[in-house]
Amino acid sequence: MKGITKEQAFYYGLLNIPMMIFLGGLEELGWRNILQPELEEKFSFGIASVLTSLIWAIWHLPLFFIAGTSQSGMNFGLFTVMIFGMSFALASIYYVSKSIWLCILFHTIINAFSSIWIINEDILTRVITLVVLIIFSFILVIYSSIKRKSLLNNQSYIKE
Repeated sequence: MKGITKEQAFYYGLLNIPMMIFLGGLEELGWRNILQPELEEKFSFGIASVLTSLIWAIWHLPLFFIAGTSQSGMNFGLFTVMIFGMSFALASIYYVSKSIWLCILFHTIINAFSSIWIINEDILTRVITLVVLIIFSFILVIYSSIKRKSLLNNQSYIKE
């Protein structure tokens, strides 16, 4: 990282969690529970994640023009890079677990602690984080697919 500024005590993040369920976390009901699976019926995991990322970034665009929101002081381009990484991470969590609640929790925790530790906005840091999240997401999805196929093959073998 190019630098992190600690703005508040750790417990503020913990106290923010219940509020952030409603101020971001529940978005996952639409993004990962509806949009991502619908797109995956037509496209690959990667393409579906990119499309979800684009829609998710545009969804947040109005917040950049509203004073007092956490996005109002951010660079939209760097935010979009972050959204792409988060979108792949969340999509892989949902793909592997089929649990929308894990996605809501992950999104909530990121939002709750983003006001505690402020990551300096830097394109190199964001791109490296994006690449790592995408690679890790694909590894997780591929591993999960192989594991599922193996389990299905073992179940069909046992039935015979």
